[in-house]
Amino acid sequence: MGVGSFDLEVILKLRRNGILPGKFSIAEIGAQQLGDSVLGNRDLLQAYAEAFSVPYREFGRALPQSRSSATELLREDAPFTKDFWEWLGCTYMAADVDTAPHTIRLDLNFDDVPDEHKGKYQLVTNFGTTEHVANQNQAMKIMHDLTAVGGVMVHNLPTQGYSNHGMFNYNPKFFWLLSRSCLYRWLDMRVTWDVVSTPISPDIAAEVAKFDPVNAEQIRQQRAVDAGLIVVLQKVEDIPFVPPIDTSSADIVADEPTRSRYWTVFGGARPQDKPGNLERLLRWRSRK
Repeated sequence: MGVGSFDLEVILKLRRNGILPGKFSIAEIGAQQLGDSVLGNRDLLQAYAEAFSVPYREFGRALPQSRSSATELLREDAPFTKDFWEWLGCTYMAADVDTAPHTIRLDLNFDDVPDEHKGKYQLVTNFGTTEHVANQNQAMKIMHDLTAVGGVMVHNLPTQGYSNHGMFNYNPKFFWLLSRSCLYRWLDMRVTWDVVSTPISPDIAAEVAKFDPVNAEQIRQQRAVDAGLIVVLQKVEDIPFVPPIDTSSADIVADEPTRSRYWTVFGGARPQDKPGNLERLLRWRSRK
């Protein structure tokens, strides 16, 4: 998966609304490539040239597309997005377990953000990466830690279909609870889908057939529409990452360790490494 025209339209809106400055630093979660929907979209490239006051340029030739999706499948020779962002005058970095240009090597399951990269980036993108990561808590913490206060995180991830693509499809509730825990400002949300349905992955039917051949045949007859969830969140407070929790303070009586762990949700004692956290939480809640 990579960067499609819909992803760039969302980011262009942030620029036009003044949320992103004319030049900014960007960190990609997973080094991305430009999809054909970008390469063949002269109007979008011209709009970016005007929004960032740079001369127009193109990045390669697009091939005909057999399907339409906001989360775009790529050909192997698609150009990396590094050149695109640097064309706009942005400072670029990617965090990836693989090696690629301008990449810091991070295992999203285990690693922490190096100190020199913490809070440095005004835009952090997650375009079809974290659904391949088992440790969702660490992946979201890495994004939080990379993002500057006032910076923006843009996610474009599977929410339906993609039957054997990654390890996760995302429910919007995950991001609602994430924004509650980390006090993010919710800026945008879209649901997009392919124009055609596709069969369920044959690997699934083959495995089910070992146990229930009738059910396996039912699966082979099914089709699903692949859909993507786009969420845009702004980091507005300089606080440590707090994981989402699928409950509310009215549902449980939390002990003090739990209240402290989820202090932004349950109002427990604030972490001691950031003086004033509790005061900022109370101000934030008063604005809601």
